[in-house]
Amino acid sequence: MEILNTIDTVAVKINELITKDKELELKAKSRLDTIKSNLTLLQGIIEVLELGGEPGGVVATWITQLQELAYDMEDDIDLMASKKKTKAPMHLDRALRILGIRDQRSKYVLKTDSYESRLKDLLTNFENFMKSPTSAPTPAGLAGPNDEANDAAAGASSTALDIPPVGIEYPKKDLLDLLRHVDGQPKQLRVISIVGFRGVGKTTLAKAVYKESDSIGESFDYQAWVQVASRPVAARDEDDMSSMYKKNAASLLKETLRQLRLQANEDNINSPNNDVDSLIYGRYLIVVDNVLFSQVWEYMENAFPKEGSSRIMVTTSVQSVANACSSGGFVYKLRGLNEEDSKKLLCQVVGCEQDKLPGNLKKESDNIVRKCDGLPLALVGVAKYLRHQLRVKSSADYSRKISRNFGMYLARRSDDALRAAQMALAECYEGLNSHNLKTCLLSVSMFPNSHGFSRKSLVRRWMAERLVKADGGTDTSESFEQLVDRIMILQHDAADDELDKDKCRVHGVLHDFLLDKCATKSFARLIHNGVPLGALGSDDSLRRLAVVDDGAGTAAHREQDNKLVERVSDDRLSRVRLLTAVGTQLSGFKFKRCKVLRVLDIDGCTGVNDSVLRSICKLKVLRYLSLRGSDARCLPPEIAELRCLETLDVRGIEAVVFTVTWDILRLPCLKYLFGAFELPRDLPPTCSSWTWTKASKAPADAAAQLHLHTFAGFFVGNGGTTRVDDRERQCLQALIGHMKQLKKLKIWWRRTSSTGLTVADPKAPAPATAVLAELLRRRCFNGLESLSLDFGDQSLDFLDFAVESACKVSSIKLRGKLTSSLPGFIAGNNIASHSILKLHLSFTGLSCEALSVLQELSFLQYLKLVEDSSVFTNGTFKVEANRFQALVMLHIQAPKLPKVIIGGGAIHQLTILKLICGDVSGFQATDIARFQNLDQVVLLKNSLDMDSTQAWEEARKKHRNRPNLDLLETTSFTDQ
Repeated sequence: MEILNTIDTVAVKINELITKDKELELKAKSRLDTIKSNLTLLQGIIEVLELGGEPGGVVATWITQLQELAYDMEDDIDLMASKKKTKAPMHLDRALRILGIRDQRSKYVLKTDSYESRLKDLLTNFENFMKSPTSAPTPAGLAGPNDEANDAAAGASSTALDIPPVGIEYPKKDLLDLLRHVDGQPKQLRVISIVGFRGVGKTTLAKAVYKESDSIGESFDYQAWVQVASRPVAARDEDDMSSMYKKNAASLLKETLRQLRLQANEDNINSPNNDVDSLIYGRYLIVVDNVLFSQVWEYMENAFPKEGSSRIMVTTSVQSVANACSSGGFVYKLRGLNEEDSKKLLCQVVGCEQDKLPGNLKKESDNIVRKCDGLPLALVGVAKYLRHQLRVKSSADYSRKISRNFGMYLARRSDDALRAAQMALAECYEGLNSHNLKTCLLSVSMFPNSHGFSRKSLVRRWMAERLVKADGGTDTSESFEQLVDRIMILQHDAADDELDKDKCRVHGVLHDFLLDKCATKSFARLIHNGVPLGALGSDDSLRRLAVVDDGAGTAAHREQDNKLVERVSDDRLSRVRLLTAVGTQLSGFKFKRCKVLRVLDIDGCTGVNDSVLRSICKLKVLRYLSLRGSDARCLPPEIAELRCLETLDVRGIEAVVFTVTWDILRLPCLKYLFGAFELPRDLPPTCSSWTWTKASKAPADAAAQLHLHTFAGFFVGNGGTTRVDDRERQCLQALIGHMKQLKKLKIWWRRTSSTGLTVADPKAPAPATAVLAELLRRRCFNGLESLSLDFGDQSLDFLDFAVESACKVSSIKLRGKLTSSLPGFIAGNNIASHSILKLHLSFTGLSCEALSVLQELSFLQYLKLVEDSSVFTNGTFKVEANRFQALVMLHIQAPKLPKVIIGGGAIHQLTILKLICGDVSGFQATDIARFQNLDQVVLLKNSLDMDSTQAWEEARKKHRNRPNLDLLETTSFTDQ
């Protein structure tokens, strides 16, 4: 929960003030101690409230007030700390106090009166609320079953309008085939899970398959359709919740048996093993609709016999639930409608042909279809609303209004036509079981959906806002993974590199819904293409601001971007903690009001000149700074004053290589540094004689104090003179050899000098590569987790150093030439013990035989090979029996796929197969039957003729898991 993180942070900082600040008077320390105690008490209250779910109503308002107080306290403490770091020398400070020019006490400490008063009021209000017999706080997230929402969603389907479902013929045929028993396969139960975002048509598809099950030519002795309640009823604790799940499962079993016309006593149903399977003789088909909790399925799965080729279909909007239900079965990921089917459905519901749509609707239909993002529930709701408006008020341009204010219509309009979509989206949001998770989801909406966002960048922003823990541990991505699991955040999985999983987005309909939530809940102020979303009221509670121009606005609006930014440059920015600007003109923007800014993301902005950058450097409590894709051209030296900075990202700035200074590298909180950097130029002859500027005083072991976790990355090979080579060698020694906390490293080989002249590739290894090899030899076996070396067509043979023990690097990405074999730290001694999980090799020039040694890597999960040499494409890639036991993704990209031979039991965990090759004849489509867990196959469209396309389709259909077959358009054979 966000507020718990904030309160915990404030309590820690108050404790540091009490114990470490010698200038505080005893009385002030006592008052701060009281404040800390009250905060701890309130924190305990909130933890108790959250045990049952997300509090709502008056309690939610009370929590928001406490959140604002915690924010104010943290802001004041941080500002006070930043001033203490840069205060005047002691003798001058004392003189100023004697003259009465400076107060001995910090003005921020003087606010303790206000803090105490606000805390007291909050405690009093909560006590009074708890005493009220009619206002006991009931967690909103634990209401009873939302049958109303389920009925509304069912009523909104196209079938309810006597319109045939659109775009389900292909998935329906797939699922009907799965109901059949295939000769040669064991006669056993198969559980088929249909998973997708709410409103995508899972229930409609399941109903169509259920009704046409007789068409497969095989009869079922029993058939039943049951629906799970949206949520379990209220529970006091985990044991009570477990009991609720059991009762829910028992209720479903009773209803199933009733439809099957079978009788069972309570002992059978409520027994630990749900002993009702003895009552069922024969083949059965059961659909369990809307399963949201895997625990419900766990209590049901043993209830039915596993023999006889029976089938159970489960629909769910949670990926982990689908996986749990269909362990060893089949998971069908239902995607939204394509543009053609979306327009077809829209026209069918409106009641006219596409070319006969009214002028205003015809003009806006493309925009409406884009907004609905293939979601049938939203398309049907919008179309029904427009059909009604066209009948009663045909002259009004309602189509334009709804396309411009889509989020408001989905979130707040009280119209029966939109009711089902509204309730489905509300359940998505309200169904999240914590305030913190909701806050994380709302923050995602501040990115334009056409722009997308990086998973890792998003998590780093969350860490800077303290929405998740800032220690970079394994649990920092937990909130992100939960939102992905609920299919609220979509990861691009067809053409993107599984090693990087970079661009993500929120489902279009949900994005507009969340934008409206942000405005109505005062979570953030949003200005999109020059148009404010939600009123920019005069309140001073603004904490987050997003100014986005994604090119979709009018020319007039785009011209006013600078004025819009200036328009919000007033006193309301004094409490802003996060500012996101995308594609906006920033020249003239004044950051002086944003004193408490923690996150500044100006992705793709222009006007990021020296004046703007220097004003940014005055934001003393800034934790996250992204200039990614902007027109910034330098990093001012004042950036070393940002002592709270944790992330600095200057990637994506074309034709610019920044010089990073040691003052920046040794910022006390800097952990993540991204961009194309030159190594520092100011390094003295020896590390021990470093000169340190006023930004910080060098400790005895200065190099050991560098806290960088990720440095991606910098250039080497910029030599040409002995002096330059020596400086580069010393820089490398300091960076890699002494940065003990460095976990992720990226290095490029620079083929041009600093003057822009081309430098010929050296015949012998440069001094930089010799030093680099020695330093990597130490770090690859001690501490480093991720290594990326992009040396273009430069040799990587310098990496073939002796291997002392098992390699500890989990992710390796290499681009460069290798003469005859892989580096020793990948394929040398102890290869079976190496910890390598992800490996990406590009343009090494190695043969298939040289690369086949990779199958000895016991823990390798992701392998990507990008090659264009004939020794690879004309070779044979042979995988021995029972090798690649952990591999889940195999990606080969080449003009021609080499012949692939796979031994028995090899690669049996594979789920994703990507063969991005112009010629894939080296792999037989029928061989995918070896990969029983396969979910996805990606091929180039132009690599298949009609016969081979049919062969792959037939192989896909015969596969027990029915993997998706994605065909990509032609791509150049470059590393992506």
